[in-house]
Amino acid sequence: MQRLEDIRQKDLDAIFTYYRDVTKQITIQTGSEKLIVWGDLQSSDMEMSAGEKPVNAYAVTLYVRTVEIPKAFRKKLTKDAILYVESEAYKVIDVADDGGVFCISLERGTQRGASMSGREL
Repeated sequence: MQRLEDIRQKDLDAIFTYYRDVTKQITIQTGSEKLIVWGDLQSSDMEMSAGEKPVNAYAVTLYVRTVEIPKAFRKKLTKDAILYVESEAYKVIDVADDGGVFCISLERGTQRGASMSGREL
């Protein structure tokens, strides 16, 4: 009889490595440390209200297998840290490790001058 952990690991391998229906190799970087991981960057729905940033702000979530991100790299992913995904700067909103999938909630909004420097201000 298989253990639940073994079944979950087979599913993660199938999704992130073998079938690659939604995943691709993504380069992520924080500080001077850079990784190439199999992951999925998905847009999230965002309600715009008077309290939100400008209309061109949006939120995304990066899904990566937990085993692909070293613990030292994970420690750098704190709230408001800057994470580069495919050379595009995002601000880390939250991180969660759920069943072997590391979920990084990110936010990107263009502010004055941000397009020149390529980094969120």
